[in-house]
Amino acid sequence: MMEQDKNDETSSFLPWSVNANEQNLQPSNSSGEEKIWDVIILGAGQAGMAAAHRLVFEHEQQHQALRLLILEASDHVGGRTRNFDLSTGQKDVISDDVIEMGGTWLSPEHSAVLDLCQQQLGLEVFKASFLSEPSQQLGTIHQKERITNNNDPKSRPREDPFEFPWWFLGPDYSDEEMERLGRIVVHQSGIENDSTKTVAVSNPIEFLESFNLETIQQLEKVGIAIESDTASAFDTTNEYVNVWELPAVGIHWHELDSASTAKERSFLSRNSVHQGPPLLTELNARNILRGVVHNKNADEPDNVSYLYNLISWSGANSKGPDMEFRVRGGTQAIPLTIAKNLKEDSGRHEVKLNLDSPVKSVQRNSSSIGGAESDSFFLVTTNTGEIYRSKTLLVTGSPAALREIQFGTGESSLLPRIQTALLSPESSPMGRCLKFCAIYHRGPWWRKFNLQGDIISSGLPKELSVEVNSTDGCEADFVPLFSYCFDVSPYSRKFGVLCCFVEGVAYDDFQRFTIDERKSKMTDFVKLSFEKFLKETASYHDDSLQRSLWVPDDFACFEWGAKTSFIGGAYTSYFPPRVLTRLDHWQGYQQVEKSHNLFWAGADYHAGYGNGYIEGAVRGGQRAADLILERLSDPGTA
Repeated sequence: MMEQDKNDETSSFLPWSVNANEQNLQPSNSSGEEKIWDVIILGAGQAGMAAAHRLVFEHEQQHQALRLLILEASDHVGGRTRNFDLSTGQKDVISDDVIEMGGTWLSPEHSAVLDLCQQQLGLEVFKASFLSEPSQQLGTIHQKERITNNNDPKSRPREDPFEFPWWFLGPDYSDEEMERLGRIVVHQSGIENDSTKTVAVSNPIEFLESFNLETIQQLEKVGIAIESDTASAFDTTNEYVNVWELPAVGIHWHELDSASTAKERSFLSRNSVHQGPPLLTELNARNILRGVVHNKNADEPDNVSYLYNLISWSGANSKGPDMEFRVRGGTQAIPLTIAKNLKEDSGRHEVKLNLDSPVKSVQRNSSSIGGAESDSFFLVTTNTGEIYRSKTLLVTGSPAALREIQFGTGESSLLPRIQTALLSPESSPMGRCLKFCAIYHRGPWWRKFNLQGDIISSGLPKELSVEVNSTDGCEADFVPLFSYCFDVSPYSRKFGVLCCFVEGVAYDDFQRFTIDERKSKMTDFVKLSFEKFLKETASYHDDSLQRSLWVPDDFACFEWGAKTSFIGGAYTSYFPPRVLTRLDHWQGYQQVEKSHNLFWAGADYHAGYGNGYIEGAVRGGQRAADLILERLSDPGTA
């Protein structure tokens, strides 16, 4: 089984990177080196490397030669994006056979990443659906005559017959591609106790018709509540208003931030005002809402602020079809290519990238105390005692990772009190996710059977579910271990890869299984998903292997949890209730410069884009780099 080593101590697969332990680097000793770098960047993930690229290559004519040092705690660049080559078993490489261990997809609205890839780095993006040509049409859309009944959500005419409801957990491609999808497999809880059913759908009409009326009515009520609360909290009519750039919290925000997504409007649990049953009582509906929150936060609706999810639902974070594109060579190709360019073509600039260099502490030189801030510099000390000095410092990385760094102490703290509070696990927790992949050496064979390779589950048999007890005296829920899975085959399509996301309570439950038990669960799930549809065809057996087509040739397991070194969770940090609406928290999170010449960037820090994942990281890194260049160009303030 190809499984991520949680304590991976193997050397990096980057022959052009610089490792702090390599002889040719000659790292500074504990007494410190005399050189003062213009900029030190902590972290070589998407934010740190985008900032480095901006500093060195995109403003070449606007500043003098730059001395730049990048310190990365792990043995590779990329942060929460990492490649795995199915042909060689190597990580941290660029090829047409890689799959993404971490962040995977891009939206056409992710302009910063797309520009960086296509215009700056020469990287190609491709359609993640593998439906780029009309001749590759897989699904067939059947428009149906419908009798309109305004009381029946199934029979209401839709403005766009290809528009899936807000709670659809399946693929999010362009409109043109969504019209040509192969069949998506949907698992649901049945009407009878312990029963489940499996259907395949090709369009929104079939999707809605597959659910019972009670499920749809309950989810529509939730949708109405979300639309109403979004309208009252944000100016959704003005596309130029960015929620994350507002100077203060809205007048209606406190009420919406008082409880979790599960409890605020009694979607899943009763709140202190609403004493009746929760709005969602039907198991499919309850699990669909859980899946929606898992998809965004990798944690339970009970833990995530309702207001925080409302901001996302309002479109203030990522926009557009979020799964339309993937990067040829994997998303880690972005920081890998930047690192290669920095090594080979940094021109008049002095640039170093030190891997395996976790930072222990950051402080200002004592000579600056009582003097001008412009005379100070930072002292950055690694876990192994190396000391580096810099005029400016850019800090990137997840809150969980940055909590391991001491930014001064007491009155000498480099972070205002509120910034320290915002890094705490109480203010910025992270979810947890396991990407479990079934790998087929004969390519994405399901496409031959008119199946897209995407699977949604709102109900599975008990042996493929985790039991979640209710806090309201209701019956326990059975939450699917595999809520949604997608075809993430590599660009070459030499391999077929079905990737299931195991998040929140499902992730917790999955930890108790052995590797063989995990394989068995995945195989049973794929069989349940595909067997009945393959039996509709003449052949569903691979005679060359003497086994059924759905039996995987291999498996891959990539974990992003609390024990993931230098990351600490998935996908980004989120806000629990009553954090966003503190004015000092709101304004503190908006500050890119936390104290003089100390800048912050990353997917977690909402610098004008919310938790936009890769896009948010790149935008944050570029924004911080622009501020740093502006500071360095003015000697009086640097």
